[in-house]
Amino acid sequence: AEPGAALAALFARAWDAQGRASPWRLVTAPARIAGVAVAPGCWVLAEAPGLAAAAGPVSLPDGAADRLGLAVLTGLFRPLLQQPDLRPQRRPRRIGHYLSDLPLRFRAAGAEKHVGFIVVPIAPGSDPAAVQAAAAALGHPAVPAVAQRLDGTGIVHFASLAVVDSDRPALILELTVDGAFAAALAAVAAALEPELRAVLAAAGHAPAAGPAALAAVLADHVVRLHGKPWGATGLSFHGLPQLSVARIRAARALAARARALLDAELATSIGQGSRAMALLGRVRQALRAEADPALAAALLVPASRPLALAAFRQPDRWPAFRRFLISADALPLTLPLLLLWIAAGTGLWRLWAPAIAGHWFWLAFIATIGGALVALVALILLFIATRWALNALEARDPVDTSAAGLNRVRAIAAVEDHPGYSQNHIFAWGTLKPGLFRVGLHALALWLIGMICKYYYRPGFVLTMGTIHAANWWRIPGTRTMAFHANYDGSWDSYLEDFITRVPSGQTGAWSNWVGFPRTRDLIDEGARDGDRFKRWVRLQQRPAAFWYTAFQRQSAEQIRSDALIQHGLALAACDSEARDWLRLFGSRPRGADTIESDEVQSLVFEGLKRLPVSTTLGLALPRRRRDLALWQQALLGIDADAALAAEHRLRFGDTYADAETAGSAAHATFLALSAAGFAHVRDCLADASDGQRAWAVPELLDSFPPAFRLGMAGRARVLGDQGGAGWRWADGSGDAAVHGTPEVAEAVLLLYASDAAGLDRAIAAHRALLDQYGGAVRNRRDSWHSPVEHFGFRDGISQPVIRGTARHNGGMPDRDVVEPGEFLLGYASNQGYRPLGPLLRGEIDGDHILPVAEPGALTGVPDFGTIDSPNAARDFGRNGSFLVIRELEQHVDSFNAELAAQAAQLNRHYAGLDRVIGQAVTPDWLAAKLMGRWRDGRPLVGNPLPEPTSAPSALNDFAYGIDDPEGLACPFAAHIRRTNPRDSKNPGNALEQVITNRHRLLRRGRSYGPQDGPGERGMMFLALCANLERQFEFVQQTWMNAPTFHGLDSEPDAFAGQVDAGHGPRCFTIPTAAGPVRLHGLASHVTPRGGGYFFLPGRSALIFLARTLG
Repeated sequence: AEPGAALAALFARAWDAQGRASPWRLVTAPARIAGVAVAPGCWVLAEAPGLAAAAGPVSLPDGAADRLGLAVLTGLFRPLLQQPDLRPQRRPRRIGHYLSDLPLRFRAAGAEKHVGFIVVPIAPGSDPAAVQAAAAALGHPAVPAVAQRLDGTGIVHFASLAVVDSDRPALILELTVDGAFAAALAAVAAALEPELRAVLAAAGHAPAAGPAALAAVLADHVVRLHGKPWGATGLSFHGLPQLSVARIRAARALAARARALLDAELATSIGQGSRAMALLGRVRQALRAEADPALAAALLVPASRPLALAAFRQPDRWPAFRRFLISADALPLTLPLLLLWIAAGTGLWRLWAPAIAGHWFWLAFIATIGGALVALVALILLFIATRWALNALEARDPVDTSAAGLNRVRAIAAVEDHPGYSQNHIFAWGTLKPGLFRVGLHALALWLIGMICKYYYRPGFVLTMGTIHAANWWRIPGTRTMAFHANYDGSWDSYLEDFITRVPSGQTGAWSNWVGFPRTRDLIDEGARDGDRFKRWVRLQQRPAAFWYTAFQRQSAEQIRSDALIQHGLALAACDSEARDWLRLFGSRPRGADTIESDEVQSLVFEGLKRLPVSTTLGLALPRRRRDLALWQQALLGIDADAALAAEHRLRFGDTYADAETAGSAAHATFLALSAAGFAHVRDCLADASDGQRAWAVPELLDSFPPAFRLGMAGRARVLGDQGGAGWRWADGSGDAAVHGTPEVAEAVLLLYASDAAGLDRAIAAHRALLDQYGGAVRNRRDSWHSPVEHFGFRDGISQPVIRGTARHNGGMPDRDVVEPGEFLLGYASNQGYRPLGPLLRGEIDGDHILPVAEPGALTGVPDFGTIDSPNAARDFGRNGSFLVIRELEQHVDSFNAELAAQAAQLNRHYAGLDRVIGQAVTPDWLAAKLMGRWRDGRPLVGNPLPEPTSAPSALNDFAYGIDDPEGLACPFAAHIRRTNPRDSKNPGNALEQVITNRHRLLRRGRSYGPQDGPGERGMMFLALCANLERQFEFVQQTWMNAPTFHGLDSEPDAFAGQVDAGHGPRCFTIPTAAGPVRLHGLASHVTPRGGGYFFLPGRSALIFLARTLG
């Protein structure tokens, strides 16, 4: 409204300069003018003679256009140039003679956050208990009427009322507010006038009528914290700096809308989700087109006030200390040292001047260097004396070993952990230890803690702790009474445990000068490290605050930061990597981890189960009712099951092939994986309360999975190169009818393995019966079998990566094939030292603490959030799980063999004498080996040029293309094994190439299906495990196998499984020889996808969590 009014005045003045009335008017409500819909805020021409009826462009009076332009520019710049504390951020940039840009800094209205305390003495004769009772009428937490009025101010984060019942009793009003504190105090006085008057009356004070008089009385008792040893010595810590109430609310609305738009984009933009920046761009466009202008306006806020939280990079200690030394904050430390240096230098000058008169250089040298040495020695002596005196006092300090009475603990517990509240409030008061020495030490300790937080920690964090909204240690002026106020996430115990385990020295320094604190040493040592005694002592100091209000009861500090970063990324992300960082804010972050928890991992990750040669893949429709789905999962896990499932048919976990203590376990194995459709069904079941269970809204059960998984293989046809006409039998989603037809949708897959066909039949019957009992169904079945040789006649499964720390790795493997667990398991470090992104759930959903807590990670450009000890911390649903890719690939063996024969004959005809160049006959087997990169018995062409095994064959997998075959004379660049695992081929001699290749490795668990000979469909059930679908499976498929230009080639996709559309032209294949390249033309594709999907193979805890939560 204000900018609109200002522009209206500008238009009027520009027109009135010609002595005519302004023909413009501002539209303030939706309207239709001349049949056109006009939105509020638009300017239209009024019905003025000669103008409203004019056709074509309207002509302004002479000179009005110039004045109008100047007036508009003045109106645009005046609000900026009137901002307080306006100053250039740097020198302006210019383009020729013209100003390009000039960044300006100013103090934005409402951007400052203040914590203030109003300390009102309780008058003699007034009962502190009565004051407490009067304040309690406001509620802890605030009663709805009080909360609603404080919400209406739009500036109050937290407020509390507490009574200090010491020898000088007082009422303390704590306020965390935005903007000028005086204005905020007036707003609070107006909002809570009757309640505050009642409390002040109980304390013996009677302000004059009116909110202004009440605010004046409160203002007279305001206490501002500072770092000086006298007065209100204190430390004020803000956990959410820069984030005002208005900005938090705007970010919450923006993040919620962005999440909804993102979900809609992922649901409708099939095949377009590979580029994060494009997805972000569409979300931005949708937000700018929203009817609510506040959403579009919210995109501009971070640009003018960027988040220090996002820009922070952890500094090394010396740079951080250097930045502190050159700041004004260091003056309390550096100024005394400088004065001591000057005094010592002056004294030395006067002492030595008579002896070396005229030698000014040496006099200056002695005064400067000698003065610095004297100052340094004096500082060391002062430190030694202070430490000696402190240690002597610490040895004699009495320690209060008593515990808080049961009534007090009961009263405190009554105001903690309220349902529906993410935060808690703590208030404690005690007494400062006697003596001026303690006064100075207390001020020094708080000042040092404040400087460390400011210059070394991420803004709003203490080390990695992000659960604190606001914390204040301070001294009530004129007394030795100490007070502590804090607003924090989670429980009291978890809050203190964070400090005990992470920054005990900081807690000891802040509290150690309070009477009765546990024994300390050197001011910051011991003390809080003794966690049990520290917590007992804090309980003893703690008192229940009579009143407490929080503006964001359901939002943790981490959620508020996440919303702010979503807003920040929406406004400023400028490249694809930044867009991916933005996508990670929607529920997925990297975490820390230790060694593999093998018993939590489904055994398929560790081995291909060759000793169970027969198997089947069952595509499932999950039980439809919530309770049935829970019971079915419980039966698979063998927990709390109404229906018994034989142990041999339950899910198998662990890095051992057989559990000797479980009868029959060696003869069977079962694994379960869910698709995005399956997780969507589980999510919907959790939200269903029709069976009497509690309804859980868990959108992140699916939303926090990566986009590629949620779109599914059916939604990634373009990335994978899947073309029309295939007629898929089954898939993980409906997909594109032109590509997949109408396949059955598999919400989950059961992978069953057995030692013989009879055992497999028993397993299938058992699981069909279990599904029938609970309303599930088998939608697709494909039996398969393990064979060392696949249908095209090649030995399979030779080159496999090895996970570090597994039993297979312990058996000894080439270093080039060893990868970190995070390449295949979520929750562990990858080869680059980072954790793969995985699904996270809100902490409150996991009431039984089944899931591991998501630990903080260190992903570049993404700030750390939260702590691992917070009960509200996100739970890691994905830990110990892996993504499972399944593709049912029909192999056209007859046409493949026919093409080998035809192409070999064509080579012999077209390249006469080729057999003499290669030293052997050009046969179909030789050509097949060139296409594959191995002979049919598995020997690589590198080191094995002849079809017959030598007396000393090279290892099947121990070779490097860059060293052993850099020109591709043995193994062509387009060969299947050189494409799917290039090793060091692209940059010979560079060790980094193998590192790059290992980022895209897959754990393959495929098996053949169909008859080995004779009629009938045959093919490969391709199974592969990975931690990142896009970086591993899709990258290999799209960039290595399907790409016709792989390795600089031309029209040469993978000859076996490459999926390329007809637009790329005929398929070719180049065979380098010593005499020159030999090229095949018109190769056909002999592999056709018949089904497939992306699935997630959960860990044991994740499956137990689902079974328990559903039930």
